[in-house]
Amino acid sequence: MKKAALPKPKNIPRKSLEAAITAIENAKKPVLFIGGGVIHSGASEWMREVATQSQIPVVSSLMGIGAFDQTNPLYLGMVGMHGTYAANKAVHQCDLLICVGVRFSDRVTGQSCLISILLRKKTSIRSFPPDKATIKPF
Repeated sequence: MKKAALPKPKNIPRKSLEAAITAIENAKKPVLFIGGGVIHSGASEWMREVATQSQIPVVSSLMGIGAFDQTNPLYLGMVGMHGTYAANKAVHQCDLLICVGVRFSDRVTGQSCLISILLRKKTSIRSFPPDKATIKPF
């Protein structure tokens, strides 16, 4: 898998960033799960670039629709109870779910089923705090 050019991190421990990069590089079936935070932070173009360069399939939350070109073959649709079969299947079968700008509402996770899937697969759950400089008021 081709390495994407990542921006210089702010407030993310280098060790955590390196672990995330290693997990992405070693994943056989990664999926990018993008949400409204991608749009709100102005990172849509960067996210499209990352997905295109890495050829990682993309699913979105309801609030993330529009962050990625829906005509792009990498886009599988919205995930969750009102999402597409392809998006939900990809999330269920992935070995690494890369979540960017999302909240885990019950409409996406089906209560705690997503966390259950991640724990069953012994997946590491890492959370990085948002960069306060990128948060814009509504």
